[in-house]
Amino acid sequence: MQGDRFDAARFELIKSIRSLREHERFYVIFYSTNPIPMPASKLQPATPKNQQQQIDWIRTVSVGGGTNPTEAMSMALTGLKPDTIWLLSDGQFNVQVADTIKRLNPGARVQINTIAFHEKSGEAILKIIADENDGDYRFVAP
Repeated sequence: MQGDRFDAARFELIKSIRSLREHERFYVIFYSTNPIPMPASKLQPATPKNQQQQIDWIRTVSVGGGTNPTEAMSMALTGLKPDTIWLLSDGQFNVQVADTIKRLNPGARVQINTIAFHEKSGEAILKIIADENDGDYRFVAP
């Protein structure tokens, strides 16, 4: 995801972070060919200070390359122990990504919601990931 699409996704992400309440926790991992985790070692409470620090970081991130969320999802599922993940993509994954996520999330202990952003080419795999992980799928049009 690059250019205007990435700017739009970043805008929506920042808006979502700003809407969090202080007792909620969050973590962001961008991905392309490799994961780009936010500069923190664990889920962060959504205090105004933490929100602003991570929003400042989000504004510095740029991505390019492939569309492979496998390592980012592994980081989130095995290292962060969240209760919910939002996986956003504007591209298509190999079906093996869904298999890997299912293996990393036995019993769908973490709800994984998926979003096809501006492009439906990855819709089939994103629907599978959401279905197998007790999540919802959405398409966000440009």
